[in-house]
Amino acid sequence: MTDLPIGSVWAIVKQLPKVILRRIFPPAKLADLVLVDIRPRHGPVSVNLGDPASFRVWLKVTNLSPFDVELDRASLKLWCGGVVASSTAQDRVPMRSGQSAELLFQGALSDGDVRQMIRNNDVQHAAIEVSAEFNCSLHNFPKRTGHLDGITPEVLNLKARVLDNGLEPTA
Repeated sequence: MTDLPIGSVWAIVKQLPKVILRRIFPPAKLADLVLVDIRPRHGPVSVNLGDPASFRVWLKVTNLSPFDVELDRASLKLWCGGVVASSTAQDRVPMRSGQSAELLFQGALSDGDVRQMIRNNDVQHAAIEVSAEFNCSLHNFPKRTGHLDGITPEVLNLKARVLDNGLEPTA
């Protein structure tokens, strides 16, 4: 049985009646089979401290369940330099079993947010938290990542902002 590709195993499992599948795959189990993290390449997180200031976060969502799912909506919080920035994704994204999708979250940062980040001198360390809602033929289910830290954003225009406003990082 170890020689079977996982797709073959899922194909067999999907043959079971829905009443049994709902017991085997409750919403929490389906959520565990959907992975959400920052994408691994090409600057997944950036903070632009220029004028206007903004942030961008690319996520990778992977459906490891045996069922097709649809990302209904998602929200993201980015902790960076003492500031919490938020963004949402409202587009529905269908994903077949085994398929991955990339999502872009972006938003504006106020001048106060930028000053806070510069003063904290910790723009290089960040964390995210994602809340998503998925639709599936068995159950609709939520996915919460919890606090994902260890993220190092690409910081753009820090020196220009410090020079323009005479701000000095503390610490």
